[in-house]
Amino acid sequence: MTRLEKARRWLFEEMEQRWVRWSLIAWAGVVLWFMIQDWGHIYWLALGDTDDNMRLMQVRGLLNGQGWYDLTQYRLNPPTGFNIHWSRLVDLPIAGLILFFRLFTTNEWAERLAVGIAPLLPLSVVIGSIAFTVRRLVAPLAYPLAIILIAFGCTVSMLMFMPERIDHHGWQLALALTMLAGVIDTNRLRGGIMAGVSSALSIAIGMEMIVYLAAGGALIALRWVFRPGAESRMLAYALSLSGATSLLYLLFASYANRAMVCDALSP
Repeated sequence: MTRLEKARRWLFEEMEQRWVRWSLIAWAGVVLWFMIQDWGHIYWLALGDTDDNMRLMQVRGLLNGQGWYDLTQYRLNPPTGFNIHWSRLVDLPIAGLILFFRLFTTNEWAERLAVGIAPLLPLSVVIGSIAFTVRRLVAPLAYPLAIILIAFGCTVSMLMFMPERIDHHGWQLALALTMLAGVIDTNRLRGGIMAGVSSALSIAIGMEMIVYLAAGGALIALRWVFRPGAESRMLAYALSLSGATSLLYLLFASYANRAMVCDALSP
């Protein structure tokens, strides 16, 4: 066996066995590229969308003492403000990054860095979930091609993970993919829990992905009907979905969401 063949064999074995590491390396490369490409937007805090600006206002309100369950935006419809049915769940990583960077720099720079980095966090979940799914459905070494197609071929989807894009759609896309990974996981117990918790987290953020989440639940139910042994995934999915949804309602449903609303987790 020549050195070239040995090196190729080592590389293939390395990428197959340590796919999580290589997926994170790919994510880090995308993060570096995005940060360099969009540094001007980060420097000027150039939030390009109304929802992104509103998300930052919501995080600022939380950090300045606004109640956890009070999602009233007092800059809208003054003086009483306007209730929006957004979730504190998406506020948490942004607020956490701001508090972290405040330890080293000014509040202004902490906000700039936080809103630049926060959208890239769910992208790591996307890349990991796609790699997991493609290894299961296609081939163990097919995931690098899938990552390349995501990074360079899915332009519209990648816009949801650009720096400054701090609205909740990136997290919803990421959770839809972790739900899919749970549906196809060969470990049925783990897959059911992953699908159920991912669906619950997505619902706690918003209802936009409900059709896709329902499709994933339908696939699990159909497997339970037609495939022997699939009841373990179905049971884990049902218990984790109902339990996590109930818990997330208690933790994140705002005062406004205690009423019957159609676009957020509510009674």
